[in-house]
Amino acid sequence: MNCPFLREAQVKFCQASPFRKVLVRSAAHGTGEKCTSPGYLGCSVYLETGRQGPTQNRCPFFGESLTQYCSIAPVPKYIPYSESTLCRCGTESYRYCELYLTMARPAGGDGPALPLDVRSHTGPPAEEWIDDMRIPNWLLYTTNHLWVDRTESGNCHVGIDAVLAKALGKVDSLNFAVSGEHPSVILEAGGVEFEVTFPRILQIRRVNAHLRLDPNPATADPYGTGWLFEGSLSGNESAGLIPGNAAAGWMRSEVERLSHHVHEHILPADPESAGLAADGGSFAPGLLRIVGRERASALFNEFFGPYASWKKR
Repeated sequence: MNCPFLREAQVKFCQASPFRKVLVRSAAHGTGEKCTSPGYLGCSVYLETGRQGPTQNRCPFFGESLTQYCSIAPVPKYIPYSESTLCRCGTESYRYCELYLTMARPAGGDGPALPLDVRSHTGPPAEEWIDDMRIPNWLLYTTNHLWVDRTESGNCHVGIDAVLAKALGKVDSLNFAVSGEHPSVILEAGGVEFEVTFPRILQIRRVNAHLRLDPNPATADPYGTGWLFEGSLSGNESAGLIPGNAAAGWMRSEVERLSHHVHEHILPADPESAGLAADGGSFAPGLLRIVGRERASALFNEFFGPYASWKKR
C-alpha cells in the first residue's frame, strides 16, 4: 500500500560531478543541452576527468534513474527505486508520516478537533469517547495504557493512549530506552521521570526521533504524530492485547479506578488538592504533574508503570 502523495519522476544527473544535482527529466529539457549532445566535449566537468575516446551522441557520464518522491514535501527528495524500501512511502507506515497526517486531516468541519483515523483520509473513524478521552476502536491496547496499530503484514506502531496522555498532561522531555527485549520511553513531566514499557517483545525498526526535540505530540496527538515505536510483533506476542471493540468498557473501568485512587489515597492526605478530581469524579488533566513526586510515582506504577501490565496478566 503506497502513500497517496507518492509520485514518480525520471531524473537525470552527472555521474562525474563531485556534487550530485538531480534534475527532473521533461520534454522541454530534452533538446539543446550539452549532456545529451556532442556538446558535452566542452563541459568543464568532462574535461577534468581526462577521458578520451570517440565522440558520442551523449556524455558517457550522463545518468538517468526512475525515482519516487513526496509530492507534498516542501523540498522534494528523489529516491531511486532501488532504495525505495528504505522509506515508509511505499508501505503502510506512511499513515504515521507527519506530512501525510497534516494533509489528510480536514482543516475544519463539525467533527472533533482531534486526529482522524490514520487508516483513511476520506472520513471519520469508528471511535468512542470517555469524557474528553478518545478511544479509537481499530487499535489494540495493553493494560498499562499503550495502543498498538498492527497491519496485515505484521508491521505495527505503538503509542500511549488517551488515558495516560491526560494523566501526564504536558511532557517536558522524552528519551527512548530498552528494557531487555521490551522497548521503553522515559517521559519527564513536572520534574518526575516516568518509564513506560511495552509489555510484549517488539522487534524495533524505528522510533519517533522527532519527539526528542518536541515531545508535545506524545500527549497532544497520541494516536497520530505522537507515536513512539515502529516494529513487528510475532503472532503470539499479540495475544492478550485488548481488542478495540472491548477497549471502551475496559478504559471506562480504568478511569473509574484511577479516580477512586485519587479520592481514596490523595485527597484525604491533601484536602487542598480537591481540583485533582473534576466534577463528576473523573481525574483532572495533568494529574501526574501536580500531585508531588512520591504520590505521582505510586499512582504511575499502579496504572502505567513497567509492571502494571505484567501483574494484570
